[in-house]
Amino acid sequence: MTKRHGELYSESHGWDMRFESLVARILADFVDGFDPSLERMWIAEKDGGRVGSIVLAKHSPGVAQLRRPGVAGSSGSYLPSP
Repeated sequence: MTKRHGELYSESHGWDMRFESLVARILADFVDGFDPSLERMWIAEKDGGRVGSIVLAKHSPGVAQLRRPGVAGSSGSYLPSP
């Protein structure tokens, strides 16, 4: 997931390996602080290959962040809890 996200942003924005390092830290923080009652991660596959991913992570009390690492043109979106 980290590698693909880095590749996409390198191709689309010319960003270097420091962006991939940032993505790795963000994902590591997600895993280290994972709260199974609030957070999820899904990886989409097609014909045995990864085609995308999505992460729903807590951002602050009552607010979740929708992340789409490895999806071209993606960014984080914030979603208030009901």
